Amino acid sequence: MMLNWKLFSIALAAVVICGCSKSEPLGTVKGVVTFKGQPVTEATVSFRNKATGDSASDVLDEEGKYEIRAAGGMDPGDYQVIILPPEVEVSLGPNSPPAMKPKDMPNVPKKYQSAQTSTLLTVLRVGTNEVNLELSE
Repeated sequence: MMLNWKLFSIALAAVVICGCSKSEPLGTVKGVVTFKGQPVTEATVSFRNKATGDSASDVLDEEGKYEIRAAGGMDPGDYQVIILPPEVEVSLGPNSPPAMKPKDMPNVPKKYQSAQTSTLLTVLRVGTNEVNLELSE
């Protein structure tokens, strides 16, 4: 009987240790993207973690709002933000198939459309983060 109790105690301890593994706390981000005080409505906002390279995105709604939960949340840290216009089909001529290219959007300056040139930086913390982005020329 004493041996069964010891085996039960060991098994119970193993279940508790495995079942209670602590995961890293995560954050979410929401906000509004504007240009000259007006909402940007046709674009995708993308947050890229500078340390890991991981990214998460959301399509802006008709009020320029976004909310990124990324499978439960994002790692806290420094992020670069990129604003990507939707892609549109363009004709390359009668003998070529159409190609996709970013839509020309005057309310999303080109500098924000690339990881090489975007100057939008933010720090995300554990929990809910609000990051409103005012784009400038």
